[in-house]
Amino acid sequence: MQSEHPPATRIAYFEYLRTYATVGVVLLHASSLLLSKVYSHEVSPFWSEATVVSAYETAGRFAVNCFFMISGALLLDPSRRFRLGRQASRVAIPLVIWSGAYILANWFYARHDKPLVGGTVGEPNLHAPIELVRNFLSGGVAVHLWFVYVLLGIYLVVPLLRAVTNQPEPQRRSLLLYALGLWGVFQVGMTLGPRVWDGWPDIYSGLLPDFPMSYLGIFLLGFVLHTYRVPGGKPLYLAMVVIGFVWIVWQFWYEHHEPGRSTWSTDNLQPPIILLSAGVFLLAKTVMSPAAVTGPLVSLFSRLSFRIYLVHLLVLDAWRHLSPLSDFYWDHPVLAVPLVTVLTVLSSFAIAWLIEQIKPIRSYV
Repeated sequence: MQSEHPPATRIAYFEYLRTYATVGVVLLHASSLLLSKVYSHEVSPFWSEATVVSAYETAGRFAVNCFFMISGALLLDPSRRFRLGRQASRVAIPLVIWSGAYILANWFYARHDKPLVGGTVGEPNLHAPIELVRNFLSGGVAVHLWFVYVLLGIYLVVPLLRAVTNQPEPQRRSLLLYALGLWGVFQVGMTLGPRVWDGWPDIYSGLLPDFPMSYLGIFLLGFVLHTYRVPGGKPLYLAMVVIGFVWIVWQFWYEHHEPGRSTWSTDNLQPPIILLSAGVFLLAKTVMSPAAVTGPLVSLFSRLSFRIYLVHLLVLDAWRHLSPLSDFYWDHPVLAVPLVTVLTVLSSFAIAWLIEQIKPIRSYV
């Protein structure tokens, strides 16, 4: 692999990727709640309504990993300035504010006998603020906010990682490939191995935390895929997307006909989802010219993508629980998922844009 990207202020394919990934996250969440309903029967044929809903969800599975990869590509770039305090506050303050919004939403839903937004807070007790703070510190008060907690944790490690990416070539490439190799062996290998060989050894769990694990590997992967030319070209990257997509859909259907009913196919750090995410990332990089310029709408959507991510679950739950579409959503999932996805994306974008127009709060919400 050879380095191929000079420093750049704005990168067109990142703006498109953020846009796709934001829509993908909404599609994922619009589909996931329905999966338990459509797979409620013990045996479903592969070509069924359940598989269509699973395919919808799979189509959004690349999104979170791509968000991490974009962050890694940008924040580890030695030509870009990184200030830990400023970067952390840009995501930590909105996390606190939107967590409060989801707590209030759950309080409202509980009073009106509506399903709550999943997270660390069930039915909130507004008279017990210490308990609410404890719940906030123990994880996202809404199911999608875990992403921000992980991102904040990675930010703490970025100054150490930048010491690696500041190295001259070829030392930098060697160190990065070594780190990714460790991550690949101990993150991907330890999960895939038991699936392909019943005799796979049970590795001592105390060993694994000493290696670069979890989303830190995805973060590094984004920098490597962006910075270096990856052999193969568009046919290979497209094949990665197709194989990853089919693998996830088939695996999900297969797991729901097994007694264990594992969630291997819905874990972002498992081989098929990593394959899908890397393929989408590389395709976007390859299709877009380095000199391309995004249109104003894509640029605006990209700039608002984090705020759209934070608000979208609040909007999505309103569409599927409080709107006239509620019964339609549950009774006709094949048609309802794309419809609710479009409505949620447009509504969330409108809210994010309106907040952007209010100067005193737009830097904090």
